[in-house]
Amino acid sequence: MKEKLIKKAYRWQPEIATSLIYWSLTFTLFFIALIVQLELIKLNIYSILIGLVFIFFVWLGLRRIIVIEDNDLIIKTILKKNERKIPVQSIKELSVGTYGLTIEQELLNESLLMTPKTLDMFIRDVKAHEQFKGIVKGI
Repeated sequence: MKEKLIKKAYRWQPEIATSLIYWSLTFTLFFIALIVQLELIKLNIYSILIGLVFIFFVWLGLRRIIVIEDNDLIIKTILKKNERKIPVQSIKELSVGTYGLTIEQELLNESLLMTPKTLDMFIRDVKAHEQFKGIVKGI
């Protein structure tokens, strides 16, 4: 009898340049809200609105996850239209670094950043997947 795979989610960020730009612009909103609040001394609607926009962009940035399903890796991004499904059997190689990995397929490579703990759990679970036939290079 085939054992049902439990869905697990792993947080990720895109390659370093994109992540740096996204989070810099997001925290710029926070500092603008702080400056507006300090300039006007009393609580005002502008700093509250800018703070809410900042919280919204933090929420969007933290929505990036990879889900391992029965046959696919689903890479969820900020925009739902950019969500990608990668069949586990189509993965040729996982190149692992200290803070990320590259998922290599025939035509497409995905570079992702993860914390070392999340990366270790992700690699362990992908290697244990029954349909994974690729190799793992690196650490």
